[in-house]
Amino acid sequence: MKVRSPEPPARDLSVHQHFGAAVITLTLLSACGGGGNPDAGPAAEQAGAALVTAPPNANPAGDSAGPSSSTDSAGSTDSAGSTDSASTEPQPDAAPDPVRGVTALVENQSVITLRWPDAARAARYDLYWSFDPGVDIQTGNRVENVTAPFKHERLLGGLTHHYVVQAVNAVGLSAPSEEASATLPPSAVSAFRVTSGDSAIALS
Repeated sequence: MKVRSPEPPARDLSVHQHFGAAVITLTLLSACGGGGNPDAGPAAEQAGAALVTAPPNANPAGDSAGPSSSTDSAGSTDSAGSTDSASTEPQPDAAPDPVRGVTALVENQSVITLRWPDAARAARYDLYWSFDPGVDIQTGNRVENVTAPFKHERLLGGLTHHYVVQAVNAVGLSAPSEEASATLPPSAVSAFRVTSGDSAIALS
């Protein structure tokens, strides 16, 4: 007499996996007898049914890779890039060095040309001049925002002009340069005659 072992209850093993908006459900039915059939037991333990559901236009890679995300990221990058370029302009950390090597050259009877090399950290230059030696930037005649070479024009002939140059930036002022001087030749006086009554006076 063959005694049949009692059939174990069927086990429902379900596995759910999410891929973005898609949901995959795998159901495994395990039964010793394969639903009451003893001969189908081993095969029934490995058999199963898979149900896959996915809405239209589902994105398996996830919503984070969608076109709207890349567009927003690119936009923020452009904005940050423009901000960085505007804020990274170099700024001086100290006042400029003094100007060195100022020269004054007489061009003609009314023009003196001044030249000097660039000073470190200088943003612009101011020129001070005087008829007296020892130019003082507090009392001298100032010409602002000059560039080398600078032509000092419409000057009086026969006089000596004295100059110093000062460098300027956002932090402060340099010390004045060493003084440079130049003397213009006397202005020529054209001959003319002054007549008064019967006498004539000639000047030259």
